[in-house]
Amino acid sequence: MSCHYGNIAELQFLLEATKKGLIVSKPQTISTPYDFLIDNGKSVLKIQVKSCFMEGPRFETTVAKGKETRTSYTKSDCDFISVFIAKHFLWFLIPIEELSSIKKITILPFGESKWNKYREDWGALLKQ
Repeated sequence: MSCHYGNIAELQFLLEATKKGLIVSKPQTISTPYDFLIDNGKSVLKIQVKSCFMEGPRFETTVAKGKETRTSYTKSDCDFISVFIAKHFLWFLIPIEELSSIKKITILPFGESKWNKYREDWGALLKQ
């Protein structure tokens, strides 16, 4: 079922980014460490989409790659991790540098959370 949810999140990302005026491309293979390429007119960014379909109010999601042995994403893998909180239809666009060796994050979209500064920060994809 998680693959199903991942597909939903990716389709939502495609829709939202396109509505924001970004040019979105999807790799034709599943072997890339990113899900989308974003062309903002200045550069091309690699985006990895993660999602959380829990009920909340705390939303946990893995921000690492691999199934059994989780490995942190690096700048060579992607530029941003985008996290979709399905219950509230919210996006958190987190620069990969902010995650360093973190493998799991907890988001409290309506409480105190260090990740809230990245809530709906689509402008970050335009600045790079």
